[in-house]
Order: sequence, then structure tokens, then C-alpha cells
Amino acid sequence: MKNYDVIFVGSGIANIMSALKILQSKPNAKILMLEKGNELSKRICPKEKTGECVNCKNCYLFGWGGAGTFSDSKLTYSPEVGGTLIDYIGEDLFNKYLDEADSIFTRFGGNTEFSLNEDYANKLSYECSKYGLKLIKGKVRHLGTDGSQQVMKNIYDYLLTYPNLEIICNATVTDINFEEKIVFY
Repeated sequence: MKNYDVIFVGSGIANIMSALKILQSKPNAKILMLEKGNELSKRICPKEKTGECVNCKNCYLFGWGGAGTFSDSKLTYSPEVGGTLIDYIGEDLFNKYLDEADSIFTRFGGNTEFSLNEDYANKLSYECSKYGLKLIKGKVRHLGTDGSQQVMKNIYDYLLTYPNLEIICNATVTDINFEEKIVFY
């Protein structure tokens, strides 16, 4: 049995960002990341070739970087998109964390360009208003599917430079005993 300061269940973007944040302030923290899916290089889907799902034991949607790793990865930078977090932490803190997350994406190879066509957005906003709709304008960073995978690979490779961080893929957590602080997988 090993002891860790932090154990993450899953390696989606929230846990990845959290691990990076912890290591930034406590580089010697002992961290374990348990992921039920595959590491990034093994996340493939036979359906791409066959056209049919074969119900793989480890679906490619699970694995390092989470399901978003294989999305088109358009990161929208607006407090009006994605929930009500700003109501809980305020606009200043929201923008601080947004800038911090954005710097991580670009630091690990994400596209540095934002796209926002202000003229087109204004025209579209006017058209939306005719139907009682509100267009939410905001900057968008487009990583693209390949770009997202590369960013996740770069973060993975970086995290592996920490000897005190262990990443175990294909590890299904079966139980967590919070009183005794034990994770079973």
C-alpha cells in the first residue's frame, strides 16, 4: 500500500488542471491519478474504420484527457457560457482562473490565436434579436481535434517528469473508504 497526498479519480481536464496547480505550488506532493480508460496513444476507436461500434472494454471516450480530447476543442471565453460559476466566485476571480487555464493551453501547444469577427457577430446578434434570441459574443480559441490531442500529450509528458506523480491507466476504482483514506482499484 502506498501513501499519497492527493489521489485523482479520472484524468479529465479538471483533474489535469488541478494536478498542474498543485505541482506548481507543491512540486514534491505525492499524487496518484487513476484513469479507467487508456493512455492517449492507445485511445483509438474501431468504429472510425468499420463504421460500427464494437463495444470495446475501454471505450475511447474514456482515458487520458477525457472525452474532450477528441472534440473539435473550441474554448469559449465568456462568463455567459457554460454555467453560473461567476455567480459563486465573482467576475474578477472567474477571469483570473480563465486566464490561468488559457495560459496552460497555450503553454502546452494550443493555438495562440483567438477568433472573433466583431462585424459578423453584430449582424448575427441583430438577426437573433428579431426572434427573441440573445447571441453571446466571446472570444474563441480553436484547438482543433489534433490540437487538443497534442496539448493533452504535451501535458501528459510534462507530468511524467515529476517522479512523485504516478498515472495509472486502465484502473477502475471500485471503492473509496473516506474514513480510512483508502482507494480500491
